[in-house]
Amino acid sequence: MNRTIKFPHRGLNSSFIRVVMAGLGLSLFICFLKAQHLDLVAIKTILTRANPFALMVGVVITGLYIVLQGMLYQYSFRSIGARISIKEAVNLFLKRNFVGTFLPAGTFTSLAFFEGELHSKVSKAEIRYGSFLFALASLGSVLLVSIPSLLILLTRHQVRTVDLVAAVLMLALTGTIALCGYILLRRKGVLYHWVCQKFPRLTAHLHEVGSKSFSATTFAKACLISCVLEVTGVAHLYIALAAIGLQPSVETSVIGYAIMVVVLSISPFLKGLGAIEISLSYVQTLYGYPAIGAATAALLFRFFEFWLPLLASVGAFVFKKGSLVLRLFPAALLFSMGIVNIVSGLTPALPERLYFLRNFIPLPVSQLSTLAVILAGVLMLLSSAFLMNGARNAWWMALVISIVSFIAHLTKALDYEESLLALLMCGILVYTRKAYFVRHDRVFQLRSFQKAVILYALLFFLSTAGFYIVQGGGSLERHKISHVAVTAVENMAFINHDLAGKNGEYFLICVIQLCSASIMVYMLVSLYFKSIEKTGITADFDEARLLVQKYGTSSMDYFKTYPDKELFFDPSNDSFLAYTASARYAVVLENPVAPDMKAGSAILRAFEDHCKTIGRRTFYYRVSEEDLPLYTSLEKQFILIGQEAIVDLRGFSLEGNEKKSLRHAVHKLESTGYRFNAYSPPLRESLIQQLRTVSDDWLHQNGHHEAGFSQGVFDEAMLKNCTILTVENHDQKIFAFLNVIPSYRSGECTYDLIRHTADSPNGVLDYLLVKTIEFFGDNDFKTLNLGLVPMAAGAAAKINGLMKFYRDHFRQASRFNKSFVYKNKFGPVWENRYLVYHDTLDLLRFPSVLNAISKARVGSK
Repeated sequence: MNRTIKFPHRGLNSSFIRVVMAGLGLSLFICFLKAQHLDLVAIKTILTRANPFALMVGVVITGLYIVLQGMLYQYSFRSIGARISIKEAVNLFLKRNFVGTFLPAGTFTSLAFFEGELHSKVSKAEIRYGSFLFALASLGSVLLVSIPSLLILLTRHQVRTVDLVAAVLMLALTGTIALCGYILLRRKGVLYHWVCQKFPRLTAHLHEVGSKSFSATTFAKACLISCVLEVTGVAHLYIALAAIGLQPSVETSVIGYAIMVVVLSISPFLKGLGAIEISLSYVQTLYGYPAIGAATAALLFRFFEFWLPLLASVGAFVFKKGSLVLRLFPAALLFSMGIVNIVSGLTPALPERLYFLRNFIPLPVSQLSTLAVILAGVLMLLSSAFLMNGARNAWWMALVISIVSFIAHLTKALDYEESLLALLMCGILVYTRKAYFVRHDRVFQLRSFQKAVILYALLFFLSTAGFYIVQGGGSLERHKISHVAVTAVENMAFINHDLAGKNGEYFLICVIQLCSASIMVYMLVSLYFKSIEKTGITADFDEARLLVQKYGTSSMDYFKTYPDKELFFDPSNDSFLAYTASARYAVVLENPVAPDMKAGSAILRAFEDHCKTIGRRTFYYRVSEEDLPLYTSLEKQFILIGQEAIVDLRGFSLEGNEKKSLRHAVHKLESTGYRFNAYSPPLRESLIQQLRTVSDDWLHQNGHHEAGFSQGVFDEAMLKNCTILTVENHDQKIFAFLNVIPSYRSGECTYDLIRHTADSPNGVLDYLLVKTIEFFGDNDFKTLNLGLVPMAAGAAAKINGLMKFYRDHFRQASRFNKSFVYKNKFGPVWENRYLVYHDTLDLLRFPSVLNAISKARVGSK
């Protein structure tokens, strides 16, 4: 919760530095791609010729290397009393490893990234201190390996000057980092005071870190893990030599790895691109290995130590829960597989594979497999669109046809490449299975299936009769009827490839296969259409209003019983939540109305299960920060969407320079004869009509329109029972008004509609709100809720970067800034409000869903 926000000075700040770093990183990324594509080609050739067992061992050690890096993070954090899980630690390493590849001095600069990944468990200062200890332990183990190795080479007069200089620089760097860290955090001498004076923002972090207890024993374990990491590096070089058929040597592997890691530690760009390969090759040639073999081993070593961890790092982003890529990738891959299947089925197979396959599988089976591949491809193309929508039936269909495709490609022409792609598709579908829960009406599907069976039976009868006629008719002999029936079935199943018939057979076959294909498409599409439309467990709105009176805690509770809502009650009817449905989504307004947090959590789980049953995805709109723990067990994500302005009525005053515009507005309107009035319900009809005139005038200004869901609309029946506050002239003409609605937060008051005419005097809303504050203050209220400001400037520190960019650079979002500036004049406290959602694809769809439900017509319930 933050006090009034002052806009920061826009100068050469961290945002500018981040932009420069991003630009430099992008440039290095382009250089990296240009430089390494030849290495990738060479690595591919090496992998096809290397010892498979050695490669497998190398991959396993790479997995161990990644886990050990996570453990190193774990113990570095534990040494200062901070706890993170191994999963979080590995994820942090992988993400930093990825960005470190494309940053200058990425081994160290990457430690400044992804601090937000752990903010929920440890403080920012602890993250930085733990990362510092991680770097220190890593450098220490590198020195432990590299210094003796360099001394051995030095005694043999075989060390290069560049390697010796690199080792000295690294030793100096490690010593400097360790000494500065000790002086800053423990001694707090002259250096500490100088840093605090020059960088005051670091003072709080240094104080927090300095107050932490440091466990030397735990840090020693971290250093031991770091040493084991160096052993995995040595093992990788040893295996690389063995995999290509060279005689490996422990001494060569240790010294070669030591030289490599020294170069890597001080490399300014792209993790030692080129320099590492040269250093490794040089060391190995010193030990008598041929130059070509040394270079090949160096490339294979880079595959284990660099390319595999980089690939895993990409996976940390792609396979993150709720990732947009993870939602779109299965559908895109299924669509691509459909095209591959169709092309594969229509193109000739490789003769040598067909010849080999004939020893095991007869020709008719291969022909049937070809047909199955083509049919599976068509079904994949159709299913991919529904898969992106999260349809459960599409998931099952995709899984089945992927399995069929896997088998059919092998039996068609031993196309193992396509089979592996189908197997990958199966694995991805199983991994993402929880994302597909949109169900469809099984009664409708059963009826569609029955219709398809009837149509197939009719087609079979007509096809049999047609073939009987075109083949000359004659007596109804049993063998002839059987023959034409089999011919009809073959063509309905697309098995008959001979279209060179006579007496109209060609035309008949085309018609039969077209009709058969149409029925199949109809059966497929019927699986996905007509979603279940059942609503939630509903009850009387009067009962919901009683629960709001009993358990309500926020200003949004009034709108939870608004006529545009559907209600979901728990079995005991002691809790409920309000939502509006649009297409496949249910948008819940804020939190459940429940006796306590336990009951609220229970009804949320019940509602989630209910929505999965009927095929809907969920949003929770305008959730407060203190209520976010309710959603942790639902595996949901959340994003800051804005802030509510809360004015302290007891502390409000028109004194001070910042309230000058408000004082001027009040004085101007009162001196020109305008006055403030309050009307208690029930309102007379003539007053309602005056309010209607003001409202209609306001709606015609600047393209305003009625919007429901989290706010009200002008409804005469509802306004008649509200307190109305107005600004009028001496002729009792109303120029502005607001309607008071109940807030169920203790001591809080609020309003819904606030509207004015086009000819109202300047400052009329300032005057109305100031008088409203005085009015509520006189009635013993404590706070006034001025409502939500989407993407508020006060939330700049926590708001999503993409939303912040939209707010700052698009004209459509300029009104959000104006609203923040206007409400900020009243000196409010700003409270964060969040949107809770399932994954990124849902988040992208939310604006259109919110727009749809906001336009829902309000009736009476």
